[in-house]
Amino acid sequence: MTWTLLPTEIETAPAIERPELLAAPVFKALRQLSPSPQIDVFSIDPDLADTAALVEHYDLNMSACGNCVLVAGSRGGKERIAACVVLADTKADVNKRVKKLLDVRKASFMP
Repeated sequence: MTWTLLPTEIETAPAIERPELLAAPVFKALRQLSPSPQIDVFSIDPDLADTAALVEHYDLNMSACGNCVLVAGSRGGKERIAACVVLADTKADVNKRVKKLLDVRKASFMP
């Protein structure tokens, strides 16, 4: 599949076919899903890994982009982790919303 994002084209591929672009646990989870979902990935220059740099380089709209952040907290001695997809033009409300969803007293971003 090719996404035309003026002025540049991005060549995507099914995620299941590009394990080198995924964290090992993500790839493992994808392989276990049946039927396999249609998830595409694309390679980017590491210098464009920052959202602002990516948006500028590909002339994207910030409201059409997102970041995934991992948040952790604990309750009863058990760690609780959430993956939060946040639009690039908003902030994750870890101290209120995510903490409430995880049902923990304190939540923080994971490395």
